[in-house]
Amino acid sequence: MFMNRNSIFKIFILLILSVTSLWAQAVTVKDARGEFTYNGKAQRIVVLELSFADILARLHLTPVGLADDGMPERFFPEVLDKMGNYTSVGKRLQPSLEKIAELKPDLIIADYGRHMNIYSQLEAIAPTLVLNTSDNTYTEELDNAQIIAQVTGTSAIWEKALAQHQELMQSYKDKIKANEQFAILISSKPTAIGVSTETSFPGSVLKFLGFKTATKEMAGISQNRFDISLETLNMWQPSIIFVGLYAPNTIVDKWRAENNPLWLNLQAVKNNLACNVNNNDWVRSRGITAAERIAEQVNNCLTQVPNKLPF
Repeated sequence: MFMNRNSIFKIFILLILSVTSLWAQAVTVKDARGEFTYNGKAQRIVVLELSFADILARLHLTPVGLADDGMPERFFPEVLDKMGNYTSVGKRLQPSLEKIAELKPDLIIADYGRHMNIYSQLEAIAPTLVLNTSDNTYTEELDNAQIIAQVTGTSAIWEKALAQHQELMQSYKDKIKANEQFAILISSKPTAIGVSTETSFPGSVLKFLGFKTATKEMAGISQNRFDISLETLNMWQPSIIFVGLYAPNTIVDKWRAENNPLWLNLQAVKNNLACNVNNNDWVRSRGITAAERIAEQVNNCLTQVPNKLPF
């Protein structure tokens, strides 16, 4: 039995509508590789960095798998509470491809710096969105959130979350009144101190709050983070020093215990403005919640010694 022309035309129209519907569901965004097109449901997401989990929490999304280094305590409690009963897929630097595949994800979110060497294997498991997070700025992290929201169909949720976040950050900025004073984060390690510049995540948060901070040009170095000597820190003489501590018995602890004259010569130390902060919050996490924690810790430091402020 042959179909008449009307029947063929109707089938043709239905096919066009079906293909158009599929196209309408697909979304294309710019990621660290160029362009990423996704037309999945984003119901089984695996994320391979701490900051991506932070973003999912803001979007009310629960992943099936996380690269948590086997240490879920590295997540902020308010983020971890929203992660549900996820499966650990191992270390961020070397996630388990076998565990990821077992979860049957429909979307993987990976970091360009850490995971491009396994991108082809990840992509063979599920569509893989690649973003920069291991060496990005505060603004770039907000951009990452917008991209993930677009891909997962949660842009409306992100708009509300962003507004709340911006309101909180602005309130800290208004309280702090930095007035472009020179403030610096030094990460205190066992035998050295590391500096984070204005193009690093913590440095860019300080810049948002209204401070001047270290730049790559000051040291003639291209990296966002680098080690400096106590002598160089004395040459710079920052008004405020945030001492990021990973563990006890670091080099700054030694300088303090020994009353090192170069440490005591720092203007920030003389003014009691060398404040201890949580280096994990400032350097490792790099997420939206981390930015809020940095702003909170800066505010706490300055409100403890209001009469010593240089501005």
